[in-house]
Amino acid sequence: SSKAGMDGFLLGLGDSLVGTGVSVMVVRPGVVHTKMTEGMDAAPLSTTPEAVADAIVTGLARGSETVWVPGALRYVMMALRHVPRPIF
Repeated sequence: SSKAGMDGFLLGLGDSLVGTGVSVMVVRPGVVHTKMTEGMDAAPLSTTPEAVADAIVTGLARGSETVWVPGALRYVMMALRHVPRPIF
């Protein structure tokens, strides 16, 4: 819930800063392979810290507002948000 709260706050902050010369980029990584996940089975669409860093640099260069890592997560989440809550 804290990630969702930060996501919503940062999206709103980005909207409120339009025209000021300041922008906000929200990064939405999936499961990232770290020491915390060592020994666990790899989750579908999991990624590495290096891939997240590369996506952030690319997103900054493009002026992206949102960066999904890996990019396929964008489409998975677009589909999941339309699944009724009792089914989800």
